Amino acid sequence: VTVRRRASPPRIADDRTSNTRTASHLGVICHAIRPSHRASHRERKIDLNLKMSAEAPLSCELLFAGCTDFANVGRKGANGNDPFYPDLNAPHAYAPLAAKTWKYIGGGASASHCGAIDDAGAPYVWGRNERGQLGLGDYKTRGLPTAVESLKNVKCVAIACGKSHTAVVAENGDVYCFGSNKHGQCGDGKLKKQMKKGETEDDKLTPVKALVTNGVSVTCGADFTCVLTKDGEVFTFGMPQHGQLGHGTDHEYNASASSIKIVYEPQPHPRR
Repeated sequence: VTVRRRASPPRIADDRTSNTRTASHLGVICHAIRPSHRASHRERKIDLNLKMSAEAPLSCELLFAGCTDFANVGRKGANGNDPFYPDLNAPHAYAPLAAKTWKYIGGGASASHCGAIDDAGAPYVWGRNERGQLGLGDYKTRGLPTAVESLKNVKCVAIACGKSHTAVVAENGDVYCFGSNKHGQCGDGKLKKQMKKGETEDDKLTPVKALVTNGVSVTCGADFTCVLTKDGEVFTFGMPQHGQLGHGTDHEYNASASSIKIVYEPQPHPRR
């Protein structure tokens, strides 16, 4: 099967089944479908003859490849031998979304979830959701690309995924984050420092607005977020250990007066 650049979105001639499941990146083409256990799949040699140019369209079809077990990907037990969640060794298209085109795909090296933005600027998410990183108001894993309803009236231009949080940039420069805020990686200036026994961590189950304006691009580390503004400034927030925020310090301090207990102070306020 050969995929070539053309005016319409590239397509793969393949058996298209109905359930998506997990994520493994292939350039700008990402993630995996969960085939029906009755479907027959075999490895296919795919020639992705895609060359971007100034005249090339900035939208394409969403293809999937890799691990299909969101609950276990990156963990012990994700061996790809489960017939319900096999590893896909070649790109697959997802039939219900075949007619939709996309302009932005977001992921992260430490993420087990993914995000995408369609041509209309609507954000979609899927994957692991243990900390509410899908922004859908709950902790349920989604195997299918699902629209973020609370952002349905927001035209988005960029999306990125951390280990357990997600960040989205709107066309007007606003930045929205959701998921774990344990280290302040959602950037809304709020941080739950003390948790009572049995209380959940500081999770943002729906998008909150970060204290950054004029954003044009975003990327996420495991527990921190970086936003580029239209003025060329970079704002960072979240976990400061190892100095990854670029603040000139790792915000380390000794939390115990009677012994040495080194901790790193979370940074929920975006800083240049």
